[in-house]
Amino acid sequence: MEITRNNNHIRMEQFLGLAILILPEEELENLKQWTETNKQFDIIQINNPTREAITRTQTQGFIYKPQFLFWTMDTPQSEEEYFSLIGCGQRKNFRVAIDYCRQAKIVSVQERELKKGSFEQWLPLYRQTIAQFDMGTCLVDESKYERDGPLLSGVFIFKNQEMLGGNIIQRYEDGRFVARFRGVHREYRHLSRFLDLKSIELARQMGYPKFCLGTDPNLYGYHVSPGIYLYKKHLGLRPEPKRNYEPQSPDILERIIHFDKFGDLVFRLAYMQSEKYEGILHFRGECRPTTVAEFKSPYINSVRTFTM
Repeated sequence: MEITRNNNHIRMEQFLGLAILILPEEELENLKQWTETNKQFDIIQINNPTREAITRTQTQGFIYKPQFLFWTMDTPQSEEEYFSLIGCGQRKNFRVAIDYCRQAKIVSVQERELKKGSFEQWLPLYRQTIAQFDMGTCLVDESKYERDGPLLSGVFIFKNQEMLGGNIIQRYEDGRFVARFRGVHREYRHLSRFLDLKSIELARQMGYPKFCLGTDPNLYGYHVSPGIYLYKKHLGLRPEPKRNYEPQSPDILERIIHFDKFGDLVFRLAYMQSEKYEGILHFRGECRPTTVAEFKSPYINSVRTFTM
């Protein structure tokens, strides 16, 4: 929806059912009207704001943040090094998954160059995985292999020659090894971390310095659950602004106006003046200190909490 007012272009965009009002900075003069009298939208957003706008909106409920996060880590040089970087609880989870695969006679297969037959076996599992989510969107079809095949790798798990799941990985010239798409049989979703461990191993074997686990909207609690943030954090990955790799991905000022469509926890990472982020956690009902502690990490300076 495009609106013209005072020669400024104001537009409404839909993101999987969220109505987002995108304003030019000039409309900050009329912010009270947009926030108090209009019920058509859930979020107000200003793209690539100036420092003046960032300062001006600090007390008006906005946060300054990367719109998308890209999760990355320096590829560990051994499994032992990787395990030394994560907590003992996570090491235990990995060992449980490894033991389960050994006892169930589940084997992993790593393909430095993805085979077309493996991709065709994997694609139905991917579609089934996406279908399990209320707002899941399939981003891969048969054309993916035809378009990007030479740049793809794969890590899969099999039992009795039946594929149970796999990660499709895209390789980049800048050294990134990105496990971008996952498809796993519903019964074996608990082996996702085993797939990720084997993907990290393949990145090391192929000499890629950066292992990555894809991109998320920096808005956990709607399309992407806070559990995804916690899973990637516990794996030892760190979030970077997507614009570090794709300059067209904006930094934004964002204010959530209505929380009706969100879950009981909403989490975002906001910029601070230091290199660290500030965690912004909104909650419905009771928010226990242990819940707040879960979201803390070495790359977050603090976590601020708000009721919805």
